Amino acid sequence: MVARSMVRSLLSSVFAGFVGTTAMTTTMSLERRARRNLSGPVDYDASDHVVTAASNFLHIAPKTDGERKLLFLVVHWGYGSAVAVDYRVLRRVLPNRVAAAIAFYLGCQTMAFVLFPTLGETPPPWRWRRDMLASSLVQHAVYAAVVARVSEASSAE
Repeated sequence: MVARSMVRSLLSSVFAGFVGTTAMTTTMSLERRARRNLSGPVDYDASDHVVTAASNFLHIAPKTDGERKLLFLVVHWGYGSAVAVDYRVLRRVLPNRVAAAIAFYLGCQTMAFVLFPTLGETPPPWRWRRDMLASSLVQHAVYAAVVARVSEASSAE
C-alpha cells in the first residue's frame, strides 16, 4: 500500500509539473506574440541557453538543428514536469500550502538565476535585460502557482 501511495503521489506531482510547464509555455508564447518586434528570447527558459545548459551538464553536443530542438523539448518538458515533485516535498515540511508555494517559486527562480549563468552561458541575473528579468519572474510565478494548485487538487482526491 505504501509503495502504491508513493507512486501515485509521484505521478500526480509529475502531472502537476506537466500542467505547470504547459501554462508557462503558453504564457511565454503569448508574450512572444505580443512582443513581435523583440529581438532575442523573451526569457532564457525559451532560448538556446536551455540547450547549452543541458549540453554542458550532460556532456553531449547536439550536431544538428533537429538534435538541438529535441534536446530543448526533452529538457523543457522533462525538467518542468520533474521539478514539481519538489512542491510535494515542501508541502510536507512547511506549515501550509502558501508557504510551500512561495518556497517552491523561490526555488524555481533561484534555479534559473543559478543554472543559466553557470551552465547556459548567460550573464548573471543582475545583468539580464529588465524585460527578460521581469518575464522570468512572471513565468516562474505562473509555473509555481499552477503546479501548487494542481498538486493541491490532486492530493485532495
